[in-house]
Amino acid sequence: MERIVFLFFFTLTSTLLDFYFYQIIKKYRIILWTKPLFYLYWSFTIITITNFFIYAFSLDLGFYLKAIIFNMIIGNFISKLVALPFLLIDDLRRMIIFFFRKRTESSNNKISRSKFLSISASLAYGLPITSLTYGILSNNVYDYRVKRRKVSFNNLPSAFDGIKICHISDIHVGSLKNRVAVRGGLDMILNEKPDAIFFTGDLVNDKAEELKGWGDDLSKLKAPLGVHSVLGNHDYGEYTSWKNESEKNKNFNDLIKGQ
Repeated sequence: MERIVFLFFFTLTSTLLDFYFYQIIKKYRIILWTKPLFYLYWSFTIITITNFFIYAFSLDLGFYLKAIIFNMIIGNFISKLVALPFLLIDDLRRMIIFFFRKRTESSNNKISRSKFLSISASLAYGLPITSLTYGILSNNVYDYRVKRRKVSFNNLPSAFDGIKICHISDIHVGSLKNRVAVRGGLDMILNEKPDAIFFTGDLVNDKAEELKGWGDDLSKLKAPLGVHSVLGNHDYGEYTSWKNESEKNKNFNDLIKGQ
């Protein structure tokens, strides 16, 4: 219930900000090529409101689609927060002019203060959300890299001298679509020839069934001192809906068996 209340106020705040920010883009309605931008702008509002009802009625769209929707909503919201100070400054400036003195904009100015702040707000809004959209649509999720760290501390038993440990985390197999790229990442681990492999959670997004078809690939991860794993927050199935507690427990047990 608390999550629904929070999501309601988040949706309300985001929608009100959309109407407030509309004062920027409505100035460009006379330009023909900008018309599609109006539909794009309000599509974020529709998605945000729709997401509230999806969550309120516990509709299961699958993690991949939910992740895209979530990133779009958060990206839109953060972009508005970044741009908000420019609009507030402009509105405050205009309010001061309205109440305390007559408006005196020099006609020979190349750009008015108001227009400058509006353009700044547009750029501040557009850059973050453009970057996020690129991140969602690109294949950077498969940009696997090896980072090597030497670890030493007092009282470390001498038996650990020279031991190579591979640490991996947050695989989220339900979100992985490029199996060839994933296999390349697994090969990178094996090429390091680790003595032990430690996996620290979030093997799946929500459900154990996401592991189907990945057994042969993940089983290749082997090390002389074993492969050790702990659960992450997503592995407990807290972010999806279940018919009852027994179904949730079965999913948990299936995940344990599948590791």
